[in-house]
Amino acid sequence: MLLLLFICASLGNDEWVVKLDDSKIDPVLFAQREGFVYKGPVDYLPPGFHIFEASSSRKRSVTMGRNEGVMYAKRQEPRFFRTRSVAKTVGNIIDPLFSEQWHLEGHRHAVDIDHVPAGINGTGVSIAIVDDGLQHSHPDLVRRYDAVHSWDFNDNDPDPTPTRSEHAHGTAAGGVAVAERNNGVCGSGAAYGARVVGIRLIAGGVTDLVQSQGLSHNAIANVDIYSCSWGPIDDGRSVEGPDALTEGVLAWNTNGKRGRLGKGSIYVWAAGNGRADGDSCAYDGFASSMYVNAIGAIDHHGNRSWYSEGCAALMAVTPSSGAMRGITTIDLLGNAGYTPTDCTSSFGGTSSAAPLASGLIALVLQVRPDLTWRDVKHVLAKSAVIVDPMDRDLAPRANQRGFRHSYGYGFGALKAPRMIQVARDHKLVPANMSTIRVPMVPTTTMDPHTGAISGGEMPFTYQFNMSAHSMNFIEHVELTVQLQHPRRGSVQIVLVSPYGTESIMAPRRPLDDGTQYGVEGWTFTSVRFWGETITATPNNVWIVRINSNDARYHGIVTGLALAIHGY
Repeated sequence: MLLLLFICASLGNDEWVVKLDDSKIDPVLFAQREGFVYKGPVDYLPPGFHIFEASSSRKRSVTMGRNEGVMYAKRQEPRFFRTRSVAKTVGNIIDPLFSEQWHLEGHRHAVDIDHVPAGINGTGVSIAIVDDGLQHSHPDLVRRYDAVHSWDFNDNDPDPTPTRSEHAHGTAAGGVAVAERNNGVCGSGAAYGARVVGIRLIAGGVTDLVQSQGLSHNAIANVDIYSCSWGPIDDGRSVEGPDALTEGVLAWNTNGKRGRLGKGSIYVWAAGNGRADGDSCAYDGFASSMYVNAIGAIDHHGNRSWYSEGCAALMAVTPSSGAMRGITTIDLLGNAGYTPTDCTSSFGGTSSAAPLASGLIALVLQVRPDLTWRDVKHVLAKSAVIVDPMDRDLAPRANQRGFRHSYGYGFGALKAPRMIQVARDHKLVPANMSTIRVPMVPTTTMDPHTGAISGGEMPFTYQFNMSAHSMNFIEHVELTVQLQHPRRGSVQIVLVSPYGTESIMAPRRPLDDGTQYGVEGWTFTSVRFWGETITATPNNVWIVRINSNDARYHGIVTGLALAIHGY
């Protein structure tokens, strides 16, 4: 690990990550042949990933990706991410601003997290705030802070304290999750007995390699939950997700069973704040990854917050800002941060919803530390409370297993006592997740006589015949699409299960002109089929419908792949 930390500091434009077939290629000999300096393996990923640095004498052309045994090669270049904030005395709590924390227990507010059973406060659970820094010297964090397992990946040192006065985002998020109770400072966090790890990562541009390091830091035994309140720009037209190494880390630390001593790391992700621009987390590859828990926001009236994005991968919502009321939490000390005080009442966005969900999950893990990453998802799905029965994004009827999912609210709002009770009664799912894959199939053909393309033109319908497969319980469904279309935002993609449950995998986005790229192998994820079965019968058919509402443009579907995960 010391080697990797040193490498993190030295990353530059000549840094490469390459995946090799180690049975065919020796990385040292490969480096010598290609004009690289070998820096070592990426030891937190499966075998095969290696780090190379281009020597000054190396030719500018890059051909290594065409070598036999080279499966992946990418130059490491920084990417920048956006945070997702929008900017009565209760019981015996002495924290002066607790009375303003309407989202917490004891306020008898319709959309608060409800009454938490005595003795449950997240003790024994560790939450990593992956953000722009964590001011751990704040009186509400200092006793909760885990210095041993924290790290600054922007400056490559062990102290994640923010270095700029405007970098208050991570500290505020940390307060929402774990701020100490009854110390006479600001307010309280949802899991005020949990430990907090600071991982400073998005205070500047980071390469895929550094990002993957941050999201796997101390994953094996020292971090239970990674709370991430950031992502690509929420502009209603971008399509962006994790690169190969970060995507690999999310999979390896969860389903690869590297995280939490084999139980899988818990990733909680802010769904995004682009609703006003028609954005959807379906086009955010971080929030829509099957390995994370995407969390949206509701305001103090219980309505979906005006900024909170929705998609078929959204797991749940928690209270946050909206309707002229924010979340009260900690701020940077002194004049820095959001206010000239040490506390703020203006935090919000899905940036606040995510750490609140992380705190609630910490309460669950205190009660059931044996839950795997998949079991946590089952607890969320089973315990979440439907917020608005009249919600037009709510499935019109329950699916085969009785779940009703909403694109805007997920399975519903998270309530602490329901989550804890469901967790206590929950029977662990099988340790190994099963996957049924139907590989990418071309959907267009070329007429050998005229050269004209036929099939695949929109409106478009395709059927996946799954009559040879069976699965008792569906968890996630992924649809990978190859689509050529000059106005991507006019396209809607719908997947229908054999039971008749419909899921809008790709919603329309009015601002998305899509240039000329369309969708190039993008994977859309849905949890709307949660719990349904697959039976090896002739009528086990999944249907894909793709259409555009803009008749001025012509589009062609060139490939589809379906993956169904469960047990």
